[in-house]
Amino acid sequence: MESPIIKIQFPMPDNEACAAPYWMIIDPERVSDDREDKSFVASIVNALAGPFFSRDEAKEYLDAQKHNFSAKAVVWSLYGRSRIYQNAWRKADDEHEAAITKVKGE
Repeated sequence: MESPIIKIQFPMPDNEACAAPYWMIIDPERVSDDREDKSFVASIVNALAGPFFSRDEAKEYLDAQKHNFSAKAVVWSLYGRSRIYQNAWRKADDEHEAAITKVKGE
C-alpha cells in the first residue's frame, strides 16, 4: 500500500513548540456527565471540531460558527502522532530553514 503524501507549504503556522501540531476546537459543554451512559463517548466526539492546520484557521472557524458552540469552547493545540504527518512537518521545517539561510546569505 502506497503512503499518502502530505505537503506542508509556506507560510507555515507557528508550531507552538510541538513537532507536528494540529488544532481542534473543544467544547466541554457538549460532554455528557453520565459516564455510564453509552452515549458518553459520542458526546466526547461531539465536543470536538477539527482538525485545523493553524490556530488562526481554527479561531476563524470558531468565530464564524460561534452559534454552534458554547461560550466555553476553546482552540487547543495537539501533537500529530502520524509518522507521515511528522515527516511532512520535518521536511517543511528543513525547507523553511534553508530558505531563511538563503535570504540571509549565510
